[in-house]
Amino acid sequence: MILPAIGRKPACRRSRRKRGYSMLEVMIAVIVISLVGTSAVMALRMSLRTLNGSRTSAMAGTVIREIREYTLPLNLEELDALNGASWSPPIMGDGQALPGAANMSLNLSVTPVDEEDLITQVDPDESNTRRLRAVVFAYQRMILDVQWVVSET
Repeated sequence: MILPAIGRKPACRRSRRKRGYSMLEVMIAVIVISLVGTSAVMALRMSLRTLNGSRTSAMAGTVIREIREYTLPLNLEELDALNGASWSPPIMGDGQALPGAANMSLNLSVTPVDEEDLITQVDPDESNTRRLRAVVFAYQRMILDVQWVVSET
């Protein structure tokens, strides 16, 4: 005859809580972590894209400022000669290539306009006023389109 051990509790199955996590719980945790990680990566990509767009817009503003500086001392005949000019990379006020703008280009058009109606195009000999239009491109996409008026007295 076998006598039961005195003072020992009978062996019982371990409770479910002490066995660890079920496969379903692990899968749910993996899915939640994946969703959070994907959201974080997407937010980071959007902020980097916004930052790059801001940097490109700022550089386009610099390009416009430099071309205005370049055209400032020119007379009307010299301005007319620049009609249809294109620079890639754009130039600075001294005519040198603008550093950091290798992916950009600049198109300039010069239009003689009526002195009292800046929309009406006239023959160059009839007016001392020119409308200049500078269009800045980055990666073949238009970034900035600016117009200004130059007049000789």
